[in-house]
Amino acid sequence: MGEPGEPLSISGIVTSSGDCRPIARATLDIWQTNARGLYSNLLGRDDPSKPGAFNLRGRLMSDEHGRYQFESILPGRYPLFWPLTRPRHIHLTVTHPQCEPLTTQIYFEGDKYNRLDPWWRDSLTIHLERTVMTDTGRAGYRGVFDIALRQTSG
Repeated sequence: MGEPGEPLSISGIVTSSGDCRPIARATLDIWQTNARGLYSNLLGRDDPSKPGAFNLRGRLMSDEHGRYQFESILPGRYPLFWPLTRPRHIHLTVTHPQCEPLTTQIYFEGDKYNRLDPWWRDSLTIHLERTVMTDTGRAGYRGVFDIALRQTSG
């Protein structure tokens, strides 16, 4: 609440890559930059006792149908090293006791820095739809990012 930036809602379904069945209670760890492209821990906010510590980070679980959703803001771009500027992206690690962990990123269609980013993949890029957020009435974006996890053997 109150984070400067354009509202963003991401939703999707976590499934098994083998049989495409929904995976209930998968854990999603999510982190991103603020609208200016800064991570909270780089702002001296890595002390959990300080207000704003680990801002724009969260953990949630998929529901009984494998669905998840989170509300945030559109992350900013940031320079990594010359001449590389990271495109807008959100990091996530997805885990489940019966699956291999997956660490990945969500990128956004149309970002001019996507193709220059060494970690960008077209398969990780989603379309954002401009919308009015129902809870606030503010203009924002919605996107869908489905996730497939490999089940472990045994």
